[in-house]
Amino acid sequence: MSGDGRVSRLSLADLRVCLGSASEWALLDVREEGDFADGHLLTASSVPLSRLELLIADLVPRRGTPLVLCGGGGLAERAADRLVQLGYTDTAIVPGNPAEWRAAGLETYTGVFVPSKAFGEFVEARFDTPHMD
Repeated sequence: MSGDGRVSRLSLADLRVCLGSASEWALLDVREEGDFADGHLLTASSVPLSRLELLIADLVPRRGTPLVLCGGGGLAERAADRLVQLGYTDTAIVPGNPAEWRAAGLETYTGVFVPSKAFGEFVEARFDTPHMD
């Protein structure tokens, strides 16, 4: 990632390094919420391009935070342009869609609120939590 206001591009291998990194950065999926729910990377936040200006300041208040954008069909590029206009200085685009991410060995997930859903399912299985059908 550049840090100088220019938009850079990351390969899927670079994304894998970011996913394993402990450093601060934000992964933003700029597709609409329905597409996001159909398949996304676990740590991605849904920030649809149509609502980007409304959501970004609350989600990423520090404009120097490294941002990684995903969303095919030119969405990530359009989002990157808007973010640069809003003063974000470290923006990168990662290519592909969920099928391409899976083909590259990255895990994708369906639904929303996946971390809390996964935690609930873990607790249910581990502690044999009673449930109703």
